[in-house]
Amino acid sequence: MFKQNKVEGVSPAQLSEALSSIENRLGELNGRVAFLESELMVAGRTALTSLELTSFERYASKHPGKRILVAGWYGADNLGDELMLRAVLEHLPEEALPRTAALLWCNSTYDRLGLDRRIHAIHYPASTWELESVADSFDVLVWGGGAILDDGQFNSDKGNFNTGNLFIRMSEVMLARGKRVYCLGLSSNVSLTKPDYIAYLKNIVEKADHFSLRDSTSLELLASLGIPREKMARCEDLVFSYKELEGSRPRKGGDAFTLGFVLLNSPELNENYASVIVAAANEAKRIYEDKQVKVLLIPFLNDEHFDDVQNADIKNKLAAQDVEAELAEFTYSLAESPICRCDALVSYKYHSALIACCYGIPCMIVARSEHPHYGNKMGYLARLAHAENALYTSAQVDENPAAAFARFLESLPIPSVDKAVFAEAQSYLGTMGKRIAG
Repeated sequence: MFKQNKVEGVSPAQLSEALSSIENRLGELNGRVAFLESELMVAGRTALTSLELTSFERYASKHPGKRILVAGWYGADNLGDELMLRAVLEHLPEEALPRTAALLWCNSTYDRLGLDRRIHAIHYPASTWELESVADSFDVLVWGGGAILDDGQFNSDKGNFNTGNLFIRMSEVMLARGKRVYCLGLSSNVSLTKPDYIAYLKNIVEKADHFSLRDSTSLELLASLGIPREKMARCEDLVFSYKELEGSRPRKGGDAFTLGFVLLNSPELNENYASVIVAAANEAKRIYEDKQVKVLLIPFLNDEHFDDVQNADIKNKLAAQDVEAELAEFTYSLAESPICRCDALVSYKYHSALIACCYGIPCMIVARSEHPHYGNKMGYLARLAHAENALYTSAQVDENPAAAFARFLESLPIPSVDKAVFAEAQSYLGTMGKRIAG
């Protein structure tokens, strides 16, 4: 019996100690390998940025005029941000496009050919240490829309290339070098509390050639923090100026009642979303008992097919509860958007709600209660589209989904965006495009 606990003369205690030492050593080696992989990735991305800047400078040198960098959370295939980018680009003068670059997220599934081929792509730097070389390649920096005034994303970590951090750091570098900065149609968190962030933001607002906000709530917040009101302008969301959005809603087709969902996806929320969708589908079947009810899950974030993966998981969870759902495909085309196939939309994302409101599609506008960006922009959109009764927080929906959907589906309030909004948005961005390019 004693011999069975021996390994070639080694006691169990000695063996355990040796195994523990090996595990510790393996842990150290795994840590070193992870570090080296991270450094190689940084080196690769640094080399890519350098090559892209060299290519841009060589090409832009043949086209006289100021070199323009359009920045935002672009390239991640978040449809709202992509529409803002396209809106900015289509309002720049034609002659400015060959000397314009777009700052793009590193996303292997991004369709580069979906952008005007005359502009250059400059991918997000691997660290904030590279911002000076990026800034030196351009004369003008344009922040083209989005909820990027976010002090939660701001810190001094060199590896922090979140858009909210780059906004402060790249703007500061450009301004310090005497370059021009334009901030168009931005919005902020519900609150901003970091004193150093607020000080940097105040400096950017005061020194930028132009600074505008897309909702009055964000403007009032910044003014309350001591940022000069006279330095800030108000404009509508840049997507309202996107020319493809001007037309009437494409025909839906089909006799079924189609209830669409655009979700602010996160894997830990999938169970919650499934239960909410079941409640919505049951209420729709009760109210529209003479029609077939279809549930359509619509992707809005296509970065590495993120929404497709999450929606597929939600579809499986729904099937386990006897609710069938169809998975829509991601598209940039508003004419082909699955949103236009819906009789009603439940939107947890801002720009999908905006599209529905522009086309007069009944839309439950749901702001995730825990998300810092959503309170300001969702509330303003609901007021703009005369759809205040369709505005909910996720906490309100989760508390009693059946009651929330009964209220929404029985009334189906039709949103309406005044035509003047589109005309003003196009006029504003057209004017800004000329100023930026001049």
